[in-house]
Amino acid sequence: MFTMKRRALAAMAAAAVMSGVVAGTAMTAASAAQGAVVRYRVITKTFAVQPGTERNFTVNCPTGLVPTGGGGHAGNGSFSGGPLAGIFASDISPTHRGWTVSADVAGGVGPTSFTADVVCAAL
Repeated sequence: MFTMKRRALAAMAAAAVMSGVVAGTAMTAASAAQGAVVRYRVITKTFAVQPGTERNFTVNCPTGLVPTGGGGHAGNGSFSGGPLAGIFASDISPTHRGWTVSADVAGGVGPTSFTADVVCAAL
């Protein structure tokens, strides 16, 4: 049963990559082929989450650019987590001006750093 679930998850991940869906965003082949992106910039911010808490952190695009994707991961700061700390949500921000990452750290782990990224583009 466990092996079947792993195979199904691997198949879904492969289908998502092959269809152009990555980190909750999609770019159609037509828009990519048309060269619609004039310029882009990746904005990265690191934030800390204290033990026993969860935190939402939003990284916004500069004026004149729009978010086209984003994500987050543990690390790149002064603290490192472990198996009891992680990102549980990553999506475009409610204002549609950036990317929001939601992180959680279990009690007793210690403060953990996370990095949130947004890919911004001029279209």
